[in-house]
Amino acid sequence: MLNSGELITIAKVLEKLKKSIVYYSIIILSALTLVFMINTFLEKPTYQTTTKVLINQSKESRGEEGYSETLKANIQLMNTILPVMTSSRTLKQVKENLHLNSSVSDIQRMLTISSDENSLVLNIVVQNKDSKKVVDIANELVTVAAKDVPTFFRNIELTQIEKADDSGQVSKNIRYVIAILVSTMICIVILVISLFYDTRIRSKAQIEELDVLFLGDIPRLADGDLGGNGSVW
Repeated sequence: MLNSGELITIAKVLEKLKKSIVYYSIIILSALTLVFMINTFLEKPTYQTTTKVLINQSKESRGEEGYSETLKANIQLMNTILPVMTSSRTLKQVKENLHLNSSVSDIQRMLTISSDENSLVLNIVVQNKDSKKVVDIANELVTVAAKDVPTFFRNIELTQIEKADDSGQVSKNIRYVIAILVSTMICIVILVISLFYDTRIRSKAQIEELDVLFLGDIPRLADGDLGGNGSVW
């Protein structure tokens, strides 16, 4: 249960928050507006496309080993095949085939290749500012890798089971969430600082907390209540 001192502290916080809610709302709305302006006018949209590739055993070698042993071996090869697909050798060939101005390292940064646990399906995601380029790179990467991988791994072949046909804009909603969190933290810091450094006395209760004798107060009067020109003689 809260004691009286904690209740007073909470009351002060709520009172200060109530008085400054408009300013804090302006800070949060300003942060959201800034993010919107950046996303809409200052920064080009990022496009993304996805293609799926199946790693399986070549037709010539099927039946030589048991299915379970072959499947297990292929899954173990996944961590080795991934670096081959993103290697400079493979991406250089992609760059040459598509006549890209981007460097190999730039293409590497566009790629995200992953797979589900115990799965032979690779998910290849390509992101870039050019909507056509991401589709071309995704499909060409699969074409080049399908030729390269069998040269390194005997009896292994790649099959594109889902071709990249189009691209979509990458959602930037996370930026709005971050803007809300950061601006809210700023408001909290401002609130705490204003409470910590606020030494003004506004009520009789605050005087009594200081163990100072309270003699009385003078009510604030409007100019019309003073008569004449509002001066006191």
